[in-house]
Amino acid sequence: MGKTRSRGLSRRQLLALGGATVGAPLLSSCTGSGDPDAPPSGTDGDSGAITWWDHKSGLWITPTLERAMEENPGLAVEREEYPASELVTALQLGRRSDQMPDVHTAHPNLGPVSVLVQEGWFQPLSDHVDLAGTAVADRLVEGIHVFDGKVYSFPLDDGRSHEQTPWVVTDRLPVDVDPDDARSWDGFRRIARDITRDDMYAIAFAGQGPNYLNLKLHELASAAGATHVGGVDYSTGEYVFDSQPFIDAMEFLLALHSDGVFHPSLGSMGPEDAAQRWAAGEAHIHWHGPWVPGTVTKNYPELLEQGFDCWRMPGPDGAPSAVHFPPPAGEFWISSASQRPGDAATAIAAFASEDTFVAMVNAMAAPPVDETAIEAADVLEPYRRNLQNLLEEGRYAPAPEARNPAAVQVVSQMQGINPNPGEILQGALTGTIDDWRGALTEYTSAISAERDRAIEAATSAGEEVSVEDWVFSNWAPANDFTADDYA
Repeated sequence: MGKTRSRGLSRRQLLALGGATVGAPLLSSCTGSGDPDAPPSGTDGDSGAITWWDHKSGLWITPTLERAMEENPGLAVEREEYPASELVTALQLGRRSDQMPDVHTAHPNLGPVSVLVQEGWFQPLSDHVDLAGTAVADRLVEGIHVFDGKVYSFPLDDGRSHEQTPWVVTDRLPVDVDPDDARSWDGFRRIARDITRDDMYAIAFAGQGPNYLNLKLHELASAAGATHVGGVDYSTGEYVFDSQPFIDAMEFLLALHSDGVFHPSLGSMGPEDAAQRWAAGEAHIHWHGPWVPGTVTKNYPELLEQGFDCWRMPGPDGAPSAVHFPPPAGEFWISSASQRPGDAATAIAAFASEDTFVAMVNAMAAPPVDETAIEAADVLEPYRRNLQNLLEEGRYAPAPEARNPAAVQVVSQMQGINPNPGEILQGALTGTIDDWRGALTEYTSAISAERDRAIEAATSAGEEVSVEDWVFSNWAPANDFTADDYA
């Protein structure tokens, strides 16, 4: 039988790894063998187990691996759970030293998976298992999970998960609130003003980090009618950061700020700080994603007895327009270094099951690709209701790289433009940027020019790509863009 453990690399270990030479046994503390005569990672060592590294929650991964080992007596898996940043470091060093695990997650900081496939990081899953008839079979997209007709990975997370749910503790509200009244932006503002009293603010708003603010602005602009992913409207291929929905979203957030309903420490609060202040009773609303119930259950269980609940994402006139998301990424990948890809594939394929999807919901993370698991799971009702809301409010958008992999080369060559929309919002909130409309217009022009430059660089390097690769004339934003729509 295999085993699971969580780990973090100590500062001493990181320094040791960073100072080692290529080819040395860098990851002996991670792989269990520093002996240069030991078999390479992925072969039958003393334990007979395949190695598995990820940065996900063991609450749903461990039971699936245990079930896979029970159903396949010859299979043993040794799993290591890393913090995300340390997983990236371990994988980069493991690849340098030929000490890769058999299976690992592909954190975005490693780079686009299509580039990793081209660089030879992975080997196909479908050479060993058949996913036909599973809940993931119709979620596979060429250029995302499938390359040259072979399946390399599959999604488990549905991917349509915004972070604009108002989480509340109803017993602490100073007035009765009908959640339907909070669905419009005007109603949300009015209620926020009504519940801001007695040194308790309506919203613990995490204004410290531009990344969080960037996402907040993007998703509220979607609620206001912007049909985009990452600021690109795929019906035209143009960046739309200076469009009316983005302006409306900025005005909504700035109006809340001017109403005095944000906790005054917003400039020094990240999402975790905001959660702590909300839980401590300094604010009524924690405006965040679907994982909040899991955090509450683990860290603030007393709130469950005080009317912990969720409202719907607010929109300008009530029900918001759809928030758009790219196809969800593949979860687990077989390393090209694995000498036991069949065992690795068997372990991965076990996750394409109802038991796993129910376990994901029970762990109170993001919604799984199998929607039926939401009803089958035994979870808090506010969490279940929120997952159902997310599926109503989210839609899949096209992904340019799924139609032309060269689009990834363009994006990877693009340089960041500052201030970006999140930084512009932060500056508007703190008063350091007065003309935020002009700043959004300048950013839109600059990022468009930067994409043009990156396209020219890619074509000069032999890639066939143009701005037309960001245009999908068959996209109907009210509907999901599925794998069949790329044909």
